[in-house]
Amino acid sequence: MKRFIPIVLFFLISLSGCGNYNPISIVQFVATGSKSDSGNSDSSSGSSGSGGGAPVIPGRSLKALSIKPENPSVPLGRHLLFSAVGTYSDGTTEDVTQLVIWNADSSQPVADFLSEPIAARPGVLRSSGIGTSTITAFYQGVVASTLLIVTEPEVERIDITLPNSKIQIAVGAKFQVFASGWYTNQENRPITDSILCSVADTRIATITSTPEVNCIIFGLTPGATVLTVLADHATLEIILEVLPIQTLDALDEEGIGGSMIGIDEAGNILVVWRRWPSEPGQFRSSRYDVSNSVWSDSGLVDTDQGSIDDLKFAMNKAGQALLVWSGPQGVFSSVYLPGSGWQEKKTVTVDSNGTLVDVKVDPDGKGVVAWLNSSGIFITEQISGSGWSTPSNRGSAVSASLAMNSEGDAILVRRDSSLYASFFKKGLGWQPEVVLSNSLSNQSHRVAMDTFGGIVVWTEDSGIKAARYEQTTGWKLSEALSGATPGGFLPFALAVSPGGHVIVMWRDHGNSTLVYSLFHPGLGWQTPETLGFGFEPFQVRMDKDGNVLATWTFGQTIGISRYRQTTGWEENELLPSLRGYTLGPALEMNASGTAAVIWPQGVDLYLYRFHFDRDNP
Repeated sequence: MKRFIPIVLFFLISLSGCGNYNPISIVQFVATGSKSDSGNSDSSSGSSGSGGGAPVIPGRSLKALSIKPENPSVPLGRHLLFSAVGTYSDGTTEDVTQLVIWNADSSQPVADFLSEPIAARPGVLRSSGIGTSTITAFYQGVVASTLLIVTEPEVERIDITLPNSKIQIAVGAKFQVFASGWYTNQENRPITDSILCSVADTRIATITSTPEVNCIIFGLTPGATVLTVLADHATLEIILEVLPIQTLDALDEEGIGGSMIGIDEAGNILVVWRRWPSEPGQFRSSRYDVSNSVWSDSGLVDTDQGSIDDLKFAMNKAGQALLVWSGPQGVFSSVYLPGSGWQEKKTVTVDSNGTLVDVKVDPDGKGVVAWLNSSGIFITEQISGSGWSTPSNRGSAVSASLAMNSEGDAILVRRDSSLYASFFKKGLGWQPEVVLSNSLSNQSHRVAMDTFGGIVVWTEDSGIKAARYEQTTGWKLSEALSGATPGGFLPFALAVSPGGHVIVMWRDHGNSTLVYSLFHPGLGWQTPETLGFGFEPFQVRMDKDGNVLATWTFGQTIGISRYRQTTGWEENELLPSLRGYTLGPALEMNASGTAAVIWPQGVDLYLYRFHFDRDNP
């Protein structure tokens, strides 16, 4: 204790004329430092430093102190490192940061110095309140001061919630960046309205803003670039990938009420869809021109009806398309002609009680419409310049399906007490009807046509059956593709190539597997095989060589499977999952292998254009 008292008296004497500095407060700091020297650790709020002296050099005394940084400004919550330099009577300078006593004016809770061992050395200040504080350094009777300004907290880290480590958007799509910021005072707040964004390559994407919203990304062309997000002094860089997926319609609140697609022989694409619920009686369309790789608005089809019960769409290889819809006033149609667009609406029938079965367009651009009502299945053909022919009743039915090949020949299948099929030869008309099955258990059926004839597939309690029609020999006996399965079969898909290859794909309800069977000319039906598990709505198409393209969904992901006649199934391709719930995709492929998948997801409509051969754009 005797050793401690002289030190206290020394500081009291030294501070006797030091202006506003409180000698009692300083004595407390020195006492604390002395206790630390004696092995008793303690700290005093607002101060740090040992207060001990440097080795005494004879003839040299401390003349001045300086503090760095001078009059600093720091955001709330951030630490600041002060240093002190002493100037001596012999003109030398020395860093005395660890020797001075540091003090932060405690008249308002703005900042405090951290003591060891929290701080690695004296002079570490922590800002704790917004305002100003006088910072002082005391050593050997010399005092220096500076003014500290503590400002509002700043963002030091930016967070953006993403499904993965990068942003993925489609061409023509918008993406709103929603960000939160971690501030210097450890708070986390939304900062979307204050961020600034930029992209490294403006050929791939651009950034737009509105008075209400910042950082809206718009995809321009497929590719990858870097998105930079700024907030205060914080920077975040994210990979931005614009996918080779086209956005056909992007809505804020509405949804897509139905979408259909056609691809002509040259690879031009025509898409038709409906917005719901704002445009219940209208259809929108867009066309991809393969000659210049440009999408363009193909016009609005106004049905003049407040509601639509059903709609069908078809396109031939020349690009001529037919859109047919039913409503309270009957069944109506509109024709699309390349170069002219959608033509005037025509009445197909005033029958408002029917259900559309299917529509087709023959090589000459003439349409065929089939619909079903309580009286039977009706067929009508388009007459150039005068609308539609008088409908012909093809017999009573509870369900029906229609197919047409590239030559304009057709097959109609109807299910009543038995399963019936009739062949239509262009120029000759309908041929005599035949019975394919007398089983009362047949549930669903599909029909497809190639150049030489067609194939009908249906389900019975005993399994899946198929019957083939050849123009030279007529109908062949039905064959069993699959035996009975517990729980029956879910809907299946059917596709043929112009050369007569066939694929049938179905969902086995018993074990939730996706099963397929192939038919090859000269070889017949192959043994069914399993493609995968858990796949949801699926579609299949074939090109002229018999290669198969299938699409399906698994959760929110759309998958594409390719079967090559020479090598079999290839590795599945998964399309990136975009925002929102994914509905079933619609697939189309022409004979040359140009394909497109269209699907509504969330409130947007997307299209992926590709070729069966992965390396062929």
